[in-house]
Amino acid sequence: MSRDVTGIAANEYERPMHGDNSRGQGAHRARRGRKTVGNFKLQAAGSDSISTEPVETATSSLGKTIVSLAALLAGISVFWFSHTQAVAIRCLVSAGLACLIAIGGLKKRSLDTSGAISAFFVGWITCFASFAMGVTLIAFFISSSLLTRLRSDIKKKTDEEFKEGGQRNVVQVLANGGLPTLLAAVIAALPFMQGHSMMATANLPVLVTGCLSAFVAYYACCCGDTWASELGVLSETPPRLITTFRVVPAGTNGGITLLGTAASGAGGLFIGACFSLASVCAPAGAVGGAGDWVSAVWAVPLGLAAGLVGSTIDSVLGATVQFSGYDTLKDKMSGSPGPGVEHVSGWSILNNHAVNFVSAALTSALALAIGTRG
Repeated sequence: MSRDVTGIAANEYERPMHGDNSRGQGAHRARRGRKTVGNFKLQAAGSDSISTEPVETATSSLGKTIVSLAALLAGISVFWFSHTQAVAIRCLVSAGLACLIAIGGLKKRSLDTSGAISAFFVGWITCFASFAMGVTLIAFFISSSLLTRLRSDIKKKTDEEFKEGGQRNVVQVLANGGLPTLLAAVIAALPFMQGHSMMATANLPVLVTGCLSAFVAYYACCCGDTWASELGVLSETPPRLITTFRVVPAGTNGGITLLGTAASGAGGLFIGACFSLASVCAPAGAVGGAGDWVSAVWAVPLGLAAGLVGSTIDSVLGATVQFSGYDTLKDKMSGSPGPGVEHVSGWSILNNHAVNFVSAALTSALALAIGTRG
């Protein structure tokens, strides 16, 4: 995403909302036999029951969170064990884990049907290739899905393309995961190609290092951009266009804020840290384990740099070759010209998915060049 969704400047872009003043007097009267203390409704004396909905809701939510975390840890443990076993077992466990990710995304509405199918193949190949790569993918998917739900009421008001839960389709999934999946496929194929004549003159350690560097950089860029867009709603200042620094409406492609920039760095750092931790915990001899250039130490600064650089590239592209307009009829930002749409910035050359892909691919290519320098 190339949008930094932040708060709208009150004087320029917010419109007052008029409440319904048609309530009868009865709406202001307390119900007979009840009184309210804090968040709880207490029955009058002689009644049998006490309503404790807030406590029950909080307890239920905490219970679900604990169960989800336990299931995640159990799944990662089985995933780790599979990378110590034969190829067939690793393939089956990777397919099962990818299936759970796809079904979970579909159930939580983070993915639509096409997105879930494509996410299955992305997850299967990535998890089969490397334990560290699989953990990185899972971390990206979970964090992005959770942040998409954050302050969704505000995002719905500013973005005409907003969907509850995110509901990413096949195009969005492949824009974020297509290229790194190809890199994972290369990593997965290397052990089976070492005896081939075309690999005789190849420097395998350098090739592995380059692929892992590019993989981490790609997801760091995507995660940084996602965090910047999703957390930008918390900013109290309106965004400024990265090319001119003029104030623009929230949701403008190429609009940046200090909070959004910090979030992009944090997202990249998160990916680097997840890959680093997974590398340290990976089974002995696994691809992406200790000993590779990108593992443990270098993955963290690489992730931070890729998050910041990738987000900057994304913002520049969004401000120049991606259309942004203000739809006066819907009172929302629009990504395409049309009736009632006032031009804000950019030419209509690339859409949002293309901008995401190009920025992440360029960041990944830069990391690949650095990773294969030796």
